[in-house]
Amino acid sequence: MPANYPSWNDSIYHTHSNAKPTRWRYVKGVLAIRVENATYRGCLPFNGILELVSEQPEKVNGEDRYQVYCAWFGVKPPSKYPRILVGEGHFEIISNYSGEVIDNLSTQDSSLNEIPVRGESLPEEIEKTDNLIEGAVRTISINAYERNPIARRQCINHYGSSCYICGFNFGAIYGETAEGYIHVHHLKQLSEIGSEYVVDPVVDLRPVCPNCHAVLHCRIPAYTIEEVQEFIREQKNA
Repeated sequence: MPANYPSWNDSIYHTHSNAKPTRWRYVKGVLAIRVENATYRGCLPFNGILELVSEQPEKVNGEDRYQVYCAWFGVKPPSKYPRILVGEGHFEIISNYSGEVIDNLSTQDSSLNEIPVRGESLPEEIEKTDNLIEGAVRTISINAYERNPIARRQCINHYGSSCYICGFNFGAIYGETAEGYIHVHHLKQLSEIGSEYVVDPVVDLRPVCPNCHAVLHCRIPAYTIEEVQEFIREQKNA
């Protein structure tokens, strides 16, 4: 079960035809449901895995719906957690699931100001795209570049969630609460990109802990992965 989502307020859309999964989190040993073409509050049909509140469906207007631990535009709906609609034969109950689950359904409209909760990303990272494209500049409090959640997940699926530089693993140190947390570093300097490019999650990205990520960016242009690894070796041999 995730941390409590912020409460519903009148500014939240009751329905939205363009809403879809926009955030994920890591879970361990939970009751989950794998869905195909699921919907909620008129959103786009989506596929994926969600953490279940209960294995038993609820009848809503004569339809079976499954209640899941997931936010709608960053908040908990007013009465219950989202009760998603799934078609017959288009879902699978998983009794002991560990991995990523959908944590939020919303749009990518930056004007909606979703409220972040505990999830897969850390504050330094920004996630707002679906296609594996990096480099579109926008201003938050400083100029930032889009960080793609799909590319991020593919990078971590390939390299794992331990730091590529020092080997630090959040789950090994802090336990289940922090399992799966990690930054993702772009080897190609996004600040040097003048136009969009298609990112290869395995070639262009590496998982790194916040400390190593900070050291990488101690200069402009950033240090390389190999240079920071050498810093660590030098200190160990000093």
